[in-house]
Amino acid sequence: MTQTSSNRSPVRIPGMHGVWRRLSRVGEKFGWDWLIYNPGIFQSFHAAALKNAPLFTPVVLKEFPGVRTFVDVGCGTGGFAAEFQRRGLKVVGFEYSPRGREWAKRTGIDVRPFDVSISDSADLGGERVDLVLTTEVAEHVPPFLADAFVRFVASCGDNIVFTACPPNDHGRGNGHINEQPKSYWIEKFEKLGYRVDQAKTDRIVNALKATDVSYYMHENLIVFEKARD
Repeated sequence: MTQTSSNRSPVRIPGMHGVWRRLSRVGEKFGWDWLIYNPGIFQSFHAAALKNAPLFTPVVLKEFPGVRTFVDVGCGTGGFAAEFQRRGLKVVGFEYSPRGREWAKRTGIDVRPFDVSISDSADLGGERVDLVLTTEVAEHVPPFLADAFVRFVASCGDNIVFTACPPNDHGRGNGHINEQPKSYWIEKFEKLGYRVDQAKTDRIVNALKATDVSYYMHENLIVFEKARD
């Protein structure tokens, strides 16, 4: 995989995107994660992160002034985590895929493996961070592990910015095996003592709509906070 700099996507081979997507579908048929999340699929993930992260990050940080520590659960190629790190936050990324972790390391972030079939609690040395992000990851988690995934995210901190692809008219994305409405995820977080911060959600969504960020970043977004007694 050729890369021109530490945080750029590899050289794109014209006409290959459709091939990578078809290979990913073959991987889905046989349950081969290494083929579902092939180099071309990760290339598309990284291209989306490079586009969206610089637009998304300042909008989110405006709603969370003073945050110093940050976790990205399912950080993929590290594009979002690296953008938060460039803005001065201490960052940890968790990523399931070895291919994703290899790529994320090249962005310069602290990236760690996670697998919610093994543990539903993040290893952060007993600490909780100021802000947790997970974008378009939950739909890739099998339904029987959805609760464990939510517990893992919640174990990281009290303030969570969450997006997940719902059933929609845009067609099922590669590796999407649990597309659910927002209510599905809200119920799971509420069981762990979180609530939707509707005011923050609305402000972030409205601000993102005024940018060129990909539609799903604002359509699917929810802000959760740990409920106070």
